[in-house]
Parts: sequence; C-alpha cells; structure tokens
Amino acid sequence: MTTFKVQGMTCGGCAGRIERAIAAQDPGARVQIDLRERLVQVDSALPADALTDTLKAAGYDAQAVESTA
Repeated sequence: MTTFKVQGMTCGGCAGRIERAIAAQDPGARVQIDLRERLVQVDSALPADALTDTLKAAGYDAQAVESTA
C-alpha cells in the first residue's frame, strides 16, 4: 500500500478522475481517497514512482509519503 499527498484534489470529481487514471494503469488496484486530508492510498502491483507519474498525468501534483509492502 502506498500513500500519496495530492495537491489540487478538491472534490468528488477529482477523486473519480484519480480512481479512473489508476484503474487504467492497474485494473486490480484498490484506491482509498481522503479528500479532507488530500490523501490517496493505493494497493497496487505498480511501483510508487509509476503511480506518481499516473497521478501527475491526471493533472495532480502527487508525492508518495508512505509505502508498505
């Protein structure tokens, strides 16, 4: 599970965009989003840097803040 701090994520539409972007890269990924804290937790086979790139391509500034195996 990797946790990202995401800047620019402000609403449910943003959350949906992020979920779709991650699902396009890894259809089996599990995504949990906390809009208030601007956190996205992803359980995926993809490495954190690939997920960061996916979030940035979706239009959000993202930084991994925690990663667990």
